Amino acid sequence: MTEKVLMDRKALKRPDEFLQVGRSIMDRLATHSKAVVVLAAVLLCFILGIAVYLNQVAKSELAARESLFLAQKRLSELASDEARLKEIAPLEKVVADHRGTRAAFDASMLAGKLYLNGAQYERAQSWFAKAKDSAPGNLERQAALRLAGGSYEAQLHWKEASEQYDAGLKLGDSSMRPELLLSSARVMVELGMKDKALEALGKIKKDYPNSPYVEFANSQESQIKK
Repeated sequence: MTEKVLMDRKALKRPDEFLQVGRSIMDRLATHSKAVVVLAAVLLCFILGIAVYLNQVAKSELAARESLFLAQKRLSELASDEARLKEIAPLEKVVADHRGTRAAFDASMLAGKLYLNGAQYERAQSWFAKAKDSAPGNLERQAALRLAGGSYEAQLHWKEASEQYDAGLKLGDSSMRPELLLSSARVMVELGMKDKALEALGKIKKDYPNSPYVEFANSQESQIKK
């Protein structure tokens, strides 16, 4: 055992210097022990603060999901969208009470769709705008913008619809992009901008050659070129 210890010490190039550095570090820690304790306490408080915050966020998300579930359950019991529109208050409460949660986004989208189906387009646009602002990510934001564009299309407001689709496309690539390109091309035709419409359809065929959207793009392209 003694020989092994001696060999380990010989393996060190300058063991005395190593010990001196170790003592120096320990002396400094002893000298600044109060500062070290304070720093450790601050770090501990910071970690505990983050843990408390995350716990509160989790509770808020859970409460929001429960509220949305009850609202959806109530709406599912009604026979028509007209009847559901009269009972939309629970969705409004989810959005008001749980801002910034995924449930608030889902509630806004559902309310917007109900108003869209009921041909109450301005109200639908208002809800889709709320959904866009509370969207947890770009994909969800694009979905809200696409539906908002659709509500403007239903009113024959082509310029406003185009602005919604363009805003969605600027958010980058996603599974929603081909649909946004199709919608944008459709509106461009109505605005008399057939070249831009064909450009959008060309992007679908180039960037998504194996997607089902290519068939729609080809059909739209044929209609434009007639």
